Amino acid sequence: MRRLRPIHLEALAQLVRASVLFRMTDPAHATRLLHSDVAGTVSAKDVERARQAGRAVASVSGRLPWHPTCLRQAVAVRAMLRRRGIASELTIGVTSPREERPAHAWVRVGERVIVGGAGHEQYTPIARF
Repeated sequence: MRRLRPIHLEALAQLVRASVLFRMTDPAHATRLLHSDVAGTVSAKDVERARQAGRAVASVSGRLPWHPTCLRQAVAVRAMLRRRGIASELTIGVTSPREERPAHAWVRVGERVIVGGAGHEQYTPIARF
């Protein structure tokens, strides 16, 4: 079995945390999970570090038996970015309720979508954190 890198172990821990918190907490507390207290400009190095975190979250998510939703992945990557002091923006968007996936969440660092980027253009943003 391949040994997991520390960033993958961190992604696993954050995905488990996000999944448990969304399942076990009230909606008011869950909303607080979306916010970040890191603000400011980001450097090219920050974007690369954020992309590494996003790839780790996406990779680990695909291997878990419960397949964390885009929102749980977004919260997990936000926690990883917060720990690194990297400013980010979590966006929640919606599309037609008749669609298979009527809502979606993604995280952006600067102009780069870090997690949840696949198809995010088809969603109308309704909230940014």
